Amino acid sequence: MEKDKRGLIDVVVVHRLDRLTRNLSDFQRIIAEFNAHNVVLVSVTQQLDMSHHVGRLATNILTFFAEFEREMVGQRVKEKRAATLQNGRWQGTFCSLGYRIKNDCLVIDAAESAIVQELFFRYANHESGTVLIRDLDERGIRTKQWLTRTGKPRGGQPFNRNTIYYC
Repeated sequence: MEKDKRGLIDVVVVHRLDRLTRNLSDFQRIIAEFNAHNVVLVSVTQQLDMSHHVGRLATNILTFFAEFEREMVGQRVKEKRAATLQNGRWQGTFCSLGYRIKNDCLVIDAAESAIVQELFFRYANHESGTVLIRDLDERGIRTKQWLTRTGKPRGGQPFNRNTIYYC
């Protein structure tokens, strides 16, 4: 909003109102900031008249329903994932180190699982990440390697702090 304070922005154009935000309180803060700096909000596909109280009510209702829809979609996705996992099926793109996918199910990979258990044990006993990374590199142990659906190899890189924490 720093540029707005210098008067460099007159209009913000969005395709639809919910492309700006799907949170009513965020929308109200954004509009208050726009109003404070004389910035006009224009929606390409919706007629908004923010100068009239009925227009402000309509935009608040649209934003409220966008927020509601986002929450409903999130809930449906969560329920779908839970049902898939309850059936024992894997729904991800690739699995974590220590597992492999067989017939859409996660199966423990004994060799990788031993590495993960060692990392957890050593890290839980306050061994530094730097020492762990150096040791894994010296032993030639790499991150999980897999193929994408198009057959491109991924992973198989030396461990770093992020991959240690992700394990």
